Amino acid sequence: AGSLGGLWLTYGSLIPLAAAAALASSLKNVFTTGKALEYQFTYIQAITGGVVVSLHEFSEAVKGSLFTPTESAGALRTLAQAGLSVEEATTALPSVLKLAAVGETDMANAALAATSIMHSFGLTVNDFGHIGDVFAKAAAISATSVKEMMEAMKQASAISNMFGVSMEEAAASLATLANRGIEGSASGTAVTNMVRELSAPATKRATEALKQMGIEIYNADGSLKPFTERLQQLSEAT
Repeated sequence: AGSLGGLWLTYGSLIPLAAAAALASSLKNVFTTGKALEYQFTYIQAITGGVVVSLHEFSEAVKGSLFTPTESAGALRTLAQAGLSVEEATTALPSVLKLAAVGETDMANAALAATSIMHSFGLTVNDFGHIGDVFAKAAAISATSVKEMMEAMKQASAISNMFGVSMEEAAASLATLANRGIEGSASGTAVTNMVRELSAPATKRATEALKQMGIEIYNADGSLKPFTERLQQLSEAT
């Protein structure tokens, strides 16, 4: 608390934002909202080594959002805690707010899921919008929700990227499983196991079984075949 108290923002500059956020016009609501915003921004200063959030850029980032500025500031804080710079977090914020709204989930979950996917697939904050689009599309073509898709993708992303599976391929696999009643963490685990067995079979017996079915998972140069090609071979063999 002491370290937070040593950092400060000009409260007067928060008043317009606080007033817009307070639906009722009482001074109490404006003051309460303003102090809540100040706390979030001061906390971000503390964890980023004193970097001050630009109120103008923040206001632009949350414009048109279904969430209040205080809720949005909490999402910004979560992104900063996940290792993004203030500039990166502000850039990613609109996509996170959209993902939280579409996924009907809290912003902390949306922020952490998108950040995890970004790191797992070697993407950048400029890809946050595309990450959200992939989640939404996969949920739209399957019997699952965006929230469940995010949970599943968190489980499957690391192993998928390790073996050359793109985010879109992983999402399509999860959507296919969801249409067969396997969703959430269960589908994430299933895709993880499937990717591993079609990339680096755990046993000699599994390797021999793939060969017997005529499934070649490697190219002549030793590189892995594209995941969709491996799946196609498995589909034709079975």
